[in-house]
Amino acid sequence: MKIIYKIASITALVLLLSACGGVSGDGKSIESIAITMCDTETELLSEDTIIKDEDGTEVRITHNADDTKTVCVTSGKAHIQR
Repeated sequence: MKIIYKIASITALVLLLSACGGVSGDGKSIESIAITMCDTETELLSEDTIIKDEDGTEVRITHNADDTKTVCVTSGKAHIQR
């Protein structure tokens, strides 16, 4: 009986811990990057998502000549989820 209990406990623990992780559904890790005020701009990648952390947050996105985009916060707080 003790062996069955140990096996069931280990199985339950493995199933519980397998649900925890920093990987999105497509197998890529999720990274959070703070967006700074407009004295320094942060480069945007194609699949980045901008998330506003406060109501009334305003961001500025700049389209550069080399087809890159940068973002900065003009007011409030925001971050990029990558």
